[in-house]
Amino acid sequence: MTSVSNILRRHRLNILVCAAFFVLAFAAYYSILNNTFIGDDFDLIERANRAHFPDFWPLFVINKVSMRPLTFFVLWIQSHIFGNQASMPSHILSVGIHAGCAFLLYWLLGKIRVSKAAAFLTALLFLLTPVAPESVTWSVVRFDVMVLFFMLLTLGLYASYLAKRHNGFYFGALAASTAAIFSKEMAITLLFIIPAMDFLLGRALIEDGSGVVKDDWKTDLRGAVIRLLPFFVPFTIYFSIRYIAIGKVFGSYKNLVIIGIPNIVATEHSLLTLLSPLNEAIFSNTGILYYGCLSLVMVVAATATVVFRWRATSTLTRRIWIFLVFFFIVSFAPIFSQVFIMGLNNSLRESRYLYIPTMGFIAIIVVGLLEFGWKKNFWRIPVIASLLVVAPISLFCLNQNNRVWERTALISYYLPRETQRLLPDPPQGAKLYFTGVPEWSGAYLYTNGLPTSVRWTYGRSDLTVSNPNIVEGKENLNDADVFLFAYDEENNQLNLIELR
Repeated sequence: MTSVSNILRRHRLNILVCAAFFVLAFAAYYSILNNTFIGDDFDLIERANRAHFPDFWPLFVINKVSMRPLTFFVLWIQSHIFGNQASMPSHILSVGIHAGCAFLLYWLLGKIRVSKAAAFLTALLFLLTPVAPESVTWSVVRFDVMVLFFMLLTLGLYASYLAKRHNGFYFGALAASTAAIFSKEMAITLLFIIPAMDFLLGRALIEDGSGVVKDDWKTDLRGAVIRLLPFFVPFTIYFSIRYIAIGKVFGSYKNLVIIGIPNIVATEHSLLTLLSPLNEAIFSNTGILYYGCLSLVMVVAATATVVFRWRATSTLTRRIWIFLVFFFIVSFAPIFSQVFIMGLNNSLRESRYLYIPTMGFIAIIVVGLLEFGWKKNFWRIPVIASLLVVAPISLFCLNQNNRVWERTALISYYLPRETQRLLPDPPQGAKLYFTGVPEWSGAYLYTNGLPTSVRWTYGRSDLTVSNPNIVEGKENLNDADVFLFAYDEENNQLNLIELR
């Protein structure tokens, strides 16, 4: 009992921060906890349920272009415990993982010797970032929050290993990296981030009181490479299974331009979205511009502070900042095509690609301002106060961005139930076609999920339900067993069209 109390006392600050982040996360996302499933959710849940213990191979082949079995295994467990249509537990889990990511970010920054104030503010601003709704609110597609959770856990455990040289931390990092790569392919960046941490911070983190000892970059690099080699094992296993499962190791990128000249306009749009991730369906162009200017001021202030104070700052702080910049840059490698060639904009469609880069972006700003800045109150108090003021602004913008997801959830709930009301008892093998149903309406509405949700509502598997708007050339609409539904998005009204 004494040992437990000693542990709690020793880690009481981490426990308090963790609890605070979870409370704040659920307060920030409270409005979406009762959202129904949307988008591909219904289809993915149905596909995940094809797996039966001990045969989990269906979880490896749910998607024809990617393999993320751990994420789908969590979905499989969730649906078996709570049922296929229990959306609230799914949202609670996603918000909880997001809160866990924020705490692990705070923990990791502390491990690499960032001050507690800078670590806390970085994690707080990431917890409340307005860019998160697509990654967090779209709960079934929680690939990004899961992979970031395990990536941060990997890096934190590896930093602990560098500090204490205890093999338990090393094998823990190895296990966490395995979980990361089986959550999403983005984890392949760990093969670059881990040696960067080792090379830049390995000597500085050794808990022998010596601080940063005399540089021997050849020894540091050799040690980093040797310690990295075991991490190739789970990644090699993953890509070998992936080749068997979907036929191509990089199948998910077969239609993307991996290497190419960035499109200037697309890149500008993506960078503006990174600076101001506000949904244009909610915010005016003026509001988006103001938030972008606020972010830009912070970037300029942090950069100027780093440049001006570079020589006056410790070697360790400089290396920490370089490591964070490296993390930020590397996080764009798997999404190069989406960000720099195709481009993201303030519709925030596919904004989940910015979830992980945003974390690095925030860390660079906060560490630049606080760790490079003067340690006197004349600097730290106004900087900390300014960052704390940004937090409620981010919270407000996050809540506004979530409004479109709440609206989408209401439509997703309405459509299948209104279909059943308009057509209570369709004949056996009936074909139901829909027109006017948008795939995207400020948030994902229906893609592959509509057919599944309609069949679930009727409790019948014999019905053929088209994907939205796929009508022409499919069937003779005058057949007795064919029914056409038209959705009026402006008035949120579904109508059964009389064909005969």
